[in-house]
Amino acid sequence: MICPNCGAENPENATYCTLCYAKFSIPDPHLTDDRMDHEIDERYKGLRLLCPNCQEISPISSQYCLKCGFIFDNIDDYTISVEKQEELSKVKREQKEKELEKILSAPIVVTPESDGTEVMRSMDEALKEKKMARLHARGKEAIAYSAKIIALMSEEMERRGHKLRSSLRLLTEDPLVDLYDLEVEFTLELD
Repeated sequence: MICPNCGAENPENATYCTLCYAKFSIPDPHLTDDRMDHEIDERYKGLRLLCPNCQEISPISSQYCLKCGFIFDNIDDYTISVEKQEELSKVKREQKEKELEKILSAPIVVTPESDGTEVMRSMDEALKEKKMARLHARGKEAIAYSAKIIALMSEEMERRGHKLRSSLRLLTEDPLVDLYDLEVEFTLELD
């Protein structure tokens, strides 16, 4: 039996694909795959599937968890309502925010007039506490100065035998007219 999902060859009496774990079913010859998905969506309108393995939420027509691959052998056992889904999403969001609070330091605002040594000292303290150091800079001079401080800090960390990983994200959401309006956040953590 050839798997219609991934094309892998399986034993004739298999109920699941040995490669992608897609569930084999004996389809009604009058129903296309799209029609079967539509009928499932109609029958279970507003419901989703909750994976008991990783707590990820998947669409009702999924044959397996989209995150960990758990096979939904009987969808009635794993369905949850939209309300329950929203409640779980809210709990996950709150947990993620609490985790971020533990690992993020307060942002260090960098201006062209900032004392580079003091900024590096603040970054070093955050990194020693196993937190992510964050630098906020507005305008091209402050951004360039921040990049210089990060380069110096990276050299210092390498000298100590550590690697510094940095990322950059825009804080400005409005369309830019001038580079002085650009605001960014540099996030730094030890590898």
